[in-house]
Amino acid sequence: MGGEIKEASLNLARKYRPQKFSEVVGQKVITKTLKNALKMNKLGNEIQALLFAGPRGSGKTSIARIVSKTLNCEKPQDGEPCDECSSCLEIKKGASLDVLEIDGASYRGIQEAKNIIEITKLVPTKNKYKVFIIDEVHMFSKDAFNALLKTLEEPPPRVFFIFATTELYRVPDTIQSRCLVFEFSPIPEESLFERLKEVCEYENIKAEESALRLISKSAGGSLRDALQLLEKTYYFSEGKINEENVREILGFLPDETNALLLEYISERKGGELMEYLDDLLKKHTEKEILNSFLYFLEDVLREMERNIVKRYSKNLTKEDITRFMQYIFDVQKIIYFIQDPRLLILHAFYRMIYLPRAIEVREILEKGDVFSDLHKKEVVRIEEKKEEEKKEESPVDLFLLEVRKINNLIYSILKDRGEWGENSLSVKVKEGIESELMEKENKRIEEILREIFGKEFEFKLIIETKEKEEFPEILRKFENEFSLSLFKEEEKG
Repeated sequence: MGGEIKEASLNLARKYRPQKFSEVVGQKVITKTLKNALKMNKLGNEIQALLFAGPRGSGKTSIARIVSKTLNCEKPQDGEPCDECSSCLEIKKGASLDVLEIDGASYRGIQEAKNIIEITKLVPTKNKYKVFIIDEVHMFSKDAFNALLKTLEEPPPRVFFIFATTELYRVPDTIQSRCLVFEFSPIPEESLFERLKEVCEYENIKAEESALRLISKSAGGSLRDALQLLEKTYYFSEGKINEENVREILGFLPDETNALLLEYISERKGGELMEYLDDLLKKHTEKEILNSFLYFLEDVLREMERNIVKRYSKNLTKEDITRFMQYIFDVQKIIYFIQDPRLLILHAFYRMIYLPRAIEVREILEKGDVFSDLHKKEVVRIEEKKEEEKKEESPVDLFLLEVRKINNLIYSILKDRGEWGENSLSVKVKEGIESELMEKENKRIEEILREIFGKEFEFKLIIETKEKEEFPEILRKFENEFSLSLFKEEEKG
């Protein structure tokens, strides 16, 4: 056992870093394209800048080093580095003066960019090309990117740039347009699993297949993470890796525990679920519970696709499971910003109990008549209300409302002094402003009356002449001025 631990003591991720394109896992399109470009002598001559974008552990830096080795290899073979010449060995050890690896996060300012530009003017010390591998290039400042633009557009001969980033959207379009861009995808689970099996064979590590599959699933498409987890489990289990050990390292709950959680949710047993979660939170972190339940739901979904019936299948459908998974994704985004994540977990699981189920929604939709009946009743109710409102408004009220649109003063006169007969409306007004206003709108008033009460309906306007007053000249002057001002204001209104 001691011999095995000693043999596997080297960092596995570093030890099994691919040194040739043929050793790269999961990026076949990218490796084939680059190999062909190198065989055709396009890289370094016509193309002098590459941009690799993708998630961590997907092979960006490893492929950048392979490209660097191939460009400077003394005897490349079919687009691959020989990995034996002095140039390849120096680059492999990180000792080459012509291959500079720069961390964009710590070397990001305009002065650093100017330093890079100055170095590009120097010829390679030994190799054919001076290669700059700039990792996390999105961390460069705006000024640093701008400083590099001219150099990227017209790079000096025998200079080659390889940029790597996990956040392509933060790299300016002006930079991207001057590079050949490759977008890396997460490494598939099956490819990770096969690579882990190979490493276990090389290192003489005993590992259960189910354990390796669980490591592959939890690595999130990163070979580096998968190898690190394999090594960690190897030391934890003293050389014998099984699924139980991997679950313990990851903090994954057993399938029986996850199945019981889902059963409580499916049967809407809130009390039992809360008690069970309280016990789990004493042994596991909130993140462990969420992650393990999420992976369990993924397995459940696959089983449902294969029509494998479980005890909770009678109450839940594939739509419900996908909604639960989406809800967990949303909770994971905010869990680190919550002061008490324990309460968030309890709320999250309790809410899953009462989310509307697809079966319930489907039943309601199938009984569509319920909705149509409710709609019909609502329409009838609205129509009845309108009829009642019409009934409440007498013809006289309707007439006055129409008159009010003409003039407020006429409306007040007719409302207060109008006398309604069987087929007529009569009103007495005093000679002056009132009589002038009523005479002016007499025709329109008659039209409204006949429209509401019929053609035989008459409008009688009675004008009362004024008696002679004392001081007639003064009163007449006052009345004329006052009446005229009122009339003008009314006209404005």
